[in-house]
Amino acid sequence: MTFLNHQCSKFLLLDFPQISSTVLDKSNITVSWKAPFDGECPVTRYTVYYRVVERMPTSAWKEVTASSYQLQITLQRKCGKMYQIAVTAWSSYGETTRNQSELVRAYGGNSFQKCSKKCSNVIV
Repeated sequence: MTFLNHQCSKFLLLDFPQISSTVLDKSNITVSWKAPFDGECPVTRYTVYYRVVERMPTSAWKEVTASSYQLQITLQRKCGKMYQIAVTAWSSYGETTRNQSELVRAYGGNSFQKCSKKCSNVIV
């Protein structure tokens, strides 16, 4: 029996993952994404990048790694902050670009309402 050895081609570019949804609850942001076209070069893992976007300068990117089978991740967040989120995919040829990002903000209602109570969700 003969098996063909399929190898990744550096000429078949791995596409970047598309963020499909960001869902907020009282203390978390759940980010979901669609698996990218892999060009016969399987995804080995994902990296979710996030940072707080406030006045200049913006905070540094933080990152969380997800397995190649994981298409969503939950991040802790603080009410009233705006977050920028991006997802990349990794293959044997490296990491895709961060071509797509989303801005997500949770408001705490009126200025007298504590964020530990219900926050409303706004995706910018």
